[in-house]
Amino acid sequence: MRLDLPSVAVVGDRCGVSDRAVEAIASSVLHDVALGEAQALPLKGLYFDGRKDSTLIEERVATKRHTRKAKEEHLPLIEEPSSRYITHLNPSFGTAKQISVTIIGYFEGIRRHLSQFLAIGCDGTSVNTGWKCGVIRRLKLKLGKPLQWVILHFHELTLRHLFETLDGPTNGPKSYSGNIGKALLTCETLPLTTIEIVDDEIPTTDRRDLNKDQVYLVEISQVARLGNCSDELARRSPGTL
Repeated sequence: MRLDLPSVAVVGDRCGVSDRAVEAIASSVLHDVALGEAQALPLKGLYFDGRKDSTLIEERVATKRHTRKAKEEHLPLIEEPSSRYITHLNPSFGTAKQISVTIIGYFEGIRRHLSQFLAIGCDGTSVNTGWKCGVIRRLKLKLGKPLQWVILHFHELTLRHLFETLDGPTNGPKSYSGNIGKALLTCETLPLTTIEIVDDEIPTTDRRDLNKDQVYLVEISQVARLGNCSDELARRSPGTL
C-alpha cells in the first residue's frame, strides 16, 4: 500500500530535512499508528520461531562505550491471520520457561487482550511441544484454555520436494547437485537485470537491532519494492546460503 503525503513532503522541504530522513520519519509514524490500532484488537493467532544470532552489543565502561560480539536469542513474533510482524524479543535463554515468560510478559506490558487467542504457530522441537513443560503447554496453563498448534515449516516440505524434482537432491547441508542450486552459491556475481516491482510495505525496524543477514534481507527487500539496486549492494556477498 502506498499513500500520498504531500504535507509531509512540504514540511520536510521547509525544514531542510533530506528526502531519506522524511521517508524514514513518515514510515515510522505510519508504523506506530498501525501498531496502535492493531493493539486495540484481540490477538487470535501468534507465530514465532527463535534462533541464536551473533549480535553486536554495546557496553558502557565508565565513560567509554565498547562494542563486542555475543550470541543472542532472537524471537520474532508474527500475528495471524493478518501475517503482521509484531516485534522480536530477546529471551535470556532458549528454554521453554524463558520463552513463554518473555512472550506473556510482552503482551501484558502492552496490554494486548488475549481473550480470543486460539492458535500458536511454531516448529515441532521439544522446547515448544513438550507435553509437560513445553512452550505451548506453559502458555495453555498461563491462559487457562486450550490452544491449537499450527505446525510451522509444514509447507517447506512441499517446496523441498518441488525443488528436488526440478533440481535434484542436495549433496549436504549447504551444497546442491543441480544447476539451479549451484547457481545460487555465486548469484551475487551475476550482472544486474530489470525486475518486476513487488509493491509491498516493509516494517520499520531499528537496524541496530538486526544482524548482518537481517540487514541484507531488508536491503534486498527494498530492491524488490523499489526496482533499483545500488552498485555497493550488488557487489556485496551475503555469504553461504
